[in-house]
Amino acid sequence: MRKFSTWGTFPVLCLDDFEPLLSHASQFTGEFYDNLRSLVDARLVMLLIASGETLTISSRKYGLKSNFFPGLETIDLNRGFSEEEAELLIQRKGLTLNTELIALEWGQQQPGLLQLAGQCLWDMGQQGGSINRAKRSFNRQAKRLHLNPKLNLYKTIDLALLNVGTYVLAWFHLKAQPPQTQRLVGLVLAAIGIGASISFMMLLVTLFR
Repeated sequence: MRKFSTWGTFPVLCLDDFEPLLSHASQFTGEFYDNLRSLVDARLVMLLIASGETLTISSRKYGLKSNFFPGLETIDLNRGFSEEEAELLIQRKGLTLNTELIALEWGQQQPGLLQLAGQCLWDMGQQGGSINRAKRSFNRQAKRLHLNPKLNLYKTIDLALLNVGTYVLAWFHLKAQPPQTQRLVGLVLAAIGIGASISFMMLLVTLFR
């Protein structure tokens, strides 16, 4: 490993789905992880590890004791990306500006969904498919991988409730106003009513698509 530094190279070791490695505690003992941690602390290698739960919890589950596990920097991908982070990820997929916007809409700032959306749209561009076909592929794979999008549903419910709540409160307030004011505000309420109807239509489509 030290030869990499003499070559001016810093190795990064990426390990996906780390839990199965921990399950082989008889082969990869605590001493193995101690040695791995010493390489990290000596800045001879960087580790990027993907796991379904924190490594501290996983190590306890398999009875592993090592200095490797405490103090590791953990990034929780369930929190979702910021808009800027999501855009940076999608821009690395080789998509057009239009398909980037579509990927961001499908991905809902969720890492797994963003990656899947980018892949489906990139495949579409390479194979000459349609957006609808890419969307069907995206939905099918998201369901198989248990990445079903929910964020749009929550936003749609919030929007529907906000429009209905605004409409009801404004209606009670309007009844106490003079006739001329009632006619003016009535137009605004009509627009809000249309918005509420559209929101509920979106909610039904989201629930039953």
